[in-house]
Amino acid sequence: MAGILEKLAAGPIREEMKRRVDEIIRAGAEWSKTAKELEATLNRLIEAIQKGNPIDLKPVNAGLLKLAKQTSRLSKAFDDHRKTLTEVLAKLG
Repeated sequence: MAGILEKLAAGPIREEMKRRVDEIIRAGAEWSKTAKELEATLNRLIEAIQKGNPIDLKPVNAGLLKLAKQTSRLSKAFDDHRKTLTEVLAKLG
């Protein structure tokens, strides 16, 4: 069993794993940037709606608040995964 693990951690398989982890890290970084922009836009829209606060816009406001929270949670999840993958990649060398 140890021999199989050594083979997995060496050579072309290791390089492929490293390449894929790098791709995931880059995708996470891109999502993080996009999500921050989306959060900022949603928050500005929420503020604009709350200032006028017409009764017809209450459902829109509630939906935007939910979307902003979910976007924030997803951003945190991507950041956590990125950190984990970075640590794993560092251990692989």
